[in-house]
Amino acid sequence: MGDFVVFVSGGLPGEECRVGLREVHRHYALAEVETITTSSPDRVVPPCPVFGACGGCQWQMLSYPAQLRAKSQLVTEALERIGGLKDPQVEPTVGMDDPWRFRNKAQFPVSSRDGKVAMGYYRRGTHEVVEFEACAIQGPALDRVRNAFKALWETHRLPVYDERSRAPGLRHIVARVGQGTGEVLVMLVLSRGSVPAHLIEEARKALPEMVGLALNHNSRPGNVILGERFTLLWGRGHFFETIAPLRLKVSAGSFFQTNSRQTEALYRKASEMAGLSGRERVVDLYSGVGGIALFLAPQAQSVLGIEEVTQAHRDACENKALNRIRNVEFRCGRAEQHLYVLGKAEILIADPPRSGCSMKVLSAIARSEIRRLVYVSCNPTTLARDTQFLCSQGFRLSRVVPVDLFPHSFHVETVARLDR
Repeated sequence: MGDFVVFVSGGLPGEECRVGLREVHRHYALAEVETITTSSPDRVVPPCPVFGACGGCQWQMLSYPAQLRAKSQLVTEALERIGGLKDPQVEPTVGMDDPWRFRNKAQFPVSSRDGKVAMGYYRRGTHEVVEFEACAIQGPALDRVRNAFKALWETHRLPVYDERSRAPGLRHIVARVGQGTGEVLVMLVLSRGSVPAHLIEEARKALPEMVGLALNHNSRPGNVILGERFTLLWGRGHFFETIAPLRLKVSAGSFFQTNSRQTEALYRKASEMAGLSGRERVVDLYSGVGGIALFLAPQAQSVLGIEEVTQAHRDACENKALNRIRNVEFRCGRAEQHLYVLGKAEILIADPPRSGCSMKVLSAIARSEIRRLVYVSCNPTTLARDTQFLCSQGFRLSRVVPVDLFPHSFHVETVARLDR
């Protein structure tokens, strides 16, 4: 039993608890806290009435200062254990003054319960929908979207998708809000079928802040929320967000950070680590709608952004014009297809997906003349893996700063600087 690990959900370090086993595997088990004998001084009363049932948060019972300390420790442990680094000197996590009501995106699963529409978030580890009137971590506009469409679907007795029988109907509602502009974009995900015209008009009246309503068809079984086909039902298929000093267009299919307030802190930390003097040529891999590239442009000689998602690339080009920034160029394609551009820069920004950079990208970085890399990561595990390889190729890890874009969860964004 010496190497057997039990992962306990709901407990905090230093607590004495009675737990119940949920799953037992060969080398580990999953358990949940049943009673707490000795409580941690960092334990607080969660403000959300459905915390523990809803799977949207994991750490509301942990005080916010303790959450920030824990996130720095998570990054440290990943760099030490996976990256093989000794004492990586991870700096304190950059937190929020008010870590509530920060989410700008919601994906509400929909089901039918006793003839009524259930709309909320999944119960942890299940596909049972937990309902609520207001969510403690998402913006109030997203609550209004949920409540309005739930009422409309129930009033008109419209069909709801059934996972078991695959009966057609509404599967998800995806809503996004520009926290700096107040604009709301809503997408209805149906297995098949259409949306009645009168419902569109009623939704417009119920949600005056809504600037666009789109339909997405997804008839595939499984957990993937969006299908490939979008139809604009009314308004426009994008919203605008402000990240000082930028105004950014974000389309329905484009990625954008889910915490607009902390995105500016993230951009500023990336800028600080880039250490630009105005003479450097910068490449931004995985540039999305262009936020970081445009934020850095006034401090650089030039910035070249590479993004594979066509719609995000189009948004980036429009955002360049919208913000009247001339020394930025955006190209569409996978990072692996544009590695030749590394020979045209001294500074590299990389903000890859959770899977991190591919070995082809990492090898190209190692062979290039890039002297500084600012790596923005949403996954400490792949950050540590990629850092280990780059350090074996002559880079050194100079700074690591976690930024809390996801309060009350174990997720953490990290900005790391590597030099050579």
